[in-house]
Amino acid sequence: ETKLIAHERTPEQIAEIMGSDGTYFVSHEGLMRGLELSKDRLCMACLTRRYPTDVTEAVRRVEHRRRERDDSLAIESAC
Repeated sequence: ETKLIAHERTPEQIAEIMGSDGTYFVSHEGLMRGLELSKDRLCMACLTRRYPTDVTEAVRRVEHRRRERDDSLAIESAC
């Protein structure tokens, strides 16, 4: 999460980084209304971390290892 542009930044700081006039956010419900999709037709797991299917502990471990590997590769390439 620390790699996300909005992490620990104000909307004004985000706008400055992006070179925009402002930063505005839409609620999850507003996104679904705007896309004209119901909750059962739109996966929101990337925003809510509530997955439509069970995410097992094994999958979580694999994802954790992948992130660790990616982080270590990024550190190596920065050196």
